[in-house]
Amino acid sequence: MTTNSTQLRNEFDDFTTTSETVKGFPEPVTRSTPKVVQFPEPARPVVPEGYTSIDALTEKFARHEKGRAALKHGRKWVADQFYSADGVTIKTLRLKKGWSQVDLAEYLGTSQSHISRLEKGGEDLYFSTLKKLCSALGQDMNTISAAIDRQTIKNSAGTE
Repeated sequence: MTTNSTQLRNEFDDFTTTSETVKGFPEPVTRSTPKVVQFPEPARPVVPEGYTSIDALTEKFARHEKGRAALKHGRKWVADQFYSADGVTIKTLRLKKGWSQVDLAEYLGTSQSHISRLEKGGEDLYFSTLKKLCSALGQDMNTISAAIDRQTIKNSAGTE
């Protein structure tokens, strides 16, 4: 006697390897077992010996009050130095507040990857999320709406 999974597999193999005539088609249609493609694990960046990854460095800073303050100050500086020409976007508002994507995600109760997509203009937002963004970033709905529009136009133009 075979087990249920073995029996099902044998029935699946029998079904998928037979030819049958399908109404409306003059020739038999053959079904075969689908091929499985395995994708390799994504490559992790290699940090040379004697160096520290940026993720490890920011994690180290974030463990201490002075480090968190320095990161916050650094994000504000980055917003002013590198993103001031972009106008008001969710990213610039977040950086000017000194927040990381993780900080904003925690405030909104979502994930960092969701914030990343939001900042790239790849997310349609619920009204409740827009209200939370207004509260988090200290802006009104018109400013947040304009920021989302601006970043969507900017990113669709390929100037990310």
